[in-house]
Amino acid sequence: MRKQTNWYVITGGPGSGKTTTVNLLKERGYITTFEYARHYLDTQRLG
Repeated sequence: MRKQTNWYVITGGPGSGKTTTVNLLKERGYITTFEYARHYLDTQRLG
């Protein structure tokens, strides 16, 4: 049995507006989550 969810994934190339889109959705009251991939890549660059 499939469970219906309302999850959406925002994808696109660098500079395509993913972060801007997510921030706008958050400002409009949508629940968003942390951008884990970016955080991971940023921490790897520091090491």
